[in-house]
Amino acid sequence: MGLFNKKNKFSWSVYEEKKYKKKYKWLGLKIQDIYSIYLRDEAVKNRDIDGLFDLTGNGDFEIGLLEIFEAIGCEKLNHPQKVLYLCMHIENAGQADTVLSFLQEEFSTYSNEVIKALYEIGAIKSAKIIEQIVEMLSKNEGWFYDTADKESEKQFNKLDTEFSSYPDGNMPKLYRAYAEKHKADIIYQDRSDYVKLTDGEMTLEFMPVSYEFDYDEKRADEGYDNNWVNVHCLFTYKGKVYLGIDPAWLVADMHETNDIKETIGGISSVLSGELQEYHARFFDPCFFNLLFVRSQDNYLATVEYHFHEPKTKKLEWIKFDTSLSKNELEKIMYLFKKYDSLFPCRE
Repeated sequence: MGLFNKKNKFSWSVYEEKKYKKKYKWLGLKIQDIYSIYLRDEAVKNRDIDGLFDLTGNGDFEIGLLEIFEAIGCEKLNHPQKVLYLCMHIENAGQADTVLSFLQEEFSTYSNEVIKALYEIGAIKSAKIIEQIVEMLSKNEGWFYDTADKESEKQFNKLDTEFSSYPDGNMPKLYRAYAEKHKADIIYQDRSDYVKLTDGEMTLEFMPVSYEFDYDEKRADEGYDNNWVNVHCLFTYKGKVYLGIDPAWLVADMHETNDIKETIGGISSVLSGELQEYHARFFDPCFFNLLFVRSQDNYLATVEYHFHEPKTKKLEWIKFDTSLSKNELEKIMYLFKKYDSLFPCRE
């Protein structure tokens, strides 16, 4: 992706360009910096962690990564992700108010874990400061300022100030270095809510992640543009992962076109025996085909996916068959019902 396309020009729409210039230019930012914010926001919207690594600014990288981690949820993060998540949050607590908001409120159960996390990213001085603060807190029950004596308060305020003064230097630089070192694990996302189809060699995982556009009342009467949904797809073959993010599904109930609801109905009919097969076709802007066929006690799913890989811009073609049990097909229907609740028609 990067900051520029092949012609060295910004690759955003006129609408997005006007919106972002209006929002950020009063801060005196250069157009390159505004465009970087746009790319960051697009990556966050689509949970495209890989895309964040294309950003040149460590600040935008940090902000985007934290927002995606928040969307995933702390309990679903793997170890390297959680290390960065905790370090970023205690840094924010120190800058916004006091580290007590982290250590005694929002993340009180992570006091020892955040110390280890700070050591792990190389923020040694910060880790030692938090160690001293945690030791002080262990000697006081309840909220620190309600139980500590004046000498303890003075000592804490000194340590809190030292921590918020960045004793290890530029934290976003440390985050980026750690993330680059653990890039494969950082990019990995919990995909328990993704539909997963595989034939043993090839695997396609997909899930809707966002609406294509912010809601616009001017588009409400027309109905279509407010209701395109971006689908995040990962195709894995021989250890290589192809990523696709396309506004492939439409949930425009007012036009009797809801790809998610129609797929739920089709799968339900195959499961009940009302239909022998159901063919789900999604065409714009990629070619996305799902065919579910009843086959004796099991079911056969045929998958076709034709898309432009975002990084290389090459046209990729996926096609394979996979056998599904009744329970597996029921799980797919359950996931589509979940998607329906996450992305209702916006009238």
